[in-house]
Amino acid sequence: MKTLKHILILSALAVGFTACGDNENEEEHKKETTEYEFTGNLSVSNGYKQDGINMNITVNHLKQMSDIYINRITFSEKMPFVNVDLKEIPFTVNGGDTLYAKDTIVPYWNGGAVENMTLYNFNAKVNADSVSFSAQGGVVSQEGENILLFQGVRNKH
Repeated sequence: MKTLKHILILSALAVGFTACGDNENEEEHKKETTEYEFTGNLSVSNGYKQDGINMNITVNHLKQMSDIYINRITFSEKMPFVNVDLKEIPFTVNGGDTLYAKDTIVPYWNGGAVENMTLYNFNAKVNADSVSFSAQGGVVSQEGENILLFQGVRNKH
């Protein structure tokens, strides 16, 4: 009888530990991606400036890649507003900063890649409160490719 009690107790403990393990896996799965939202300003070396730009960053922790979505951005007065996706940008973490660097990024908008607007030398730094990035390209002026600078602060919900 004691043996049967011990088996039942051990079985109950095993089920309990297994259930805890499942909850931990669920928590890890939830943390596979994290989304951040920022609002900021764009400055372009051609003199163009745009305020109030919304940027969402979706971080895939398992792939060590992020997608950056920029809502209603333009690089000059002559260019229409577009929603831009910058896909699969690798990152590293250094202390409290997430750092991005990529030689070339082909932006996507209206469902397709826009190769004539390729960004070069993309660098970004994201922390708990802010984001900044710089890149070359986007719009070609008479002086050559423009430099794009973005500064933003994290939207706290």
